[in-house]
Amino acid sequence: MPSNSSALADRTGVRSGPLGRIAGIDLDYAGYGIVGLFVLTWVVSVLVWRVGRFEQRWSAGPMHDPEESAVTRW
Repeated sequence: MPSNSSALADRTGVRSGPLGRIAGIDLDYAGYGIVGLFVLTWVVSVLVWRVGRFEQRWSAGPMHDPEESAVTRW
């Protein structure tokens, strides 16, 4: 079954330009490309998380003493 862009290119007779290029893309390879891009994004995010040590930075706790900033009624 042809893709929508391929069917549109066939019906209109367009063989060049952006529509012709899009119609020529094999959807199997496009799917592999999308999955590969997802995996690459995930790997980069894990590396940034590990190298950047965001977990240690964000779990440091408060920078001030809560007892000092407490309002007393005495």
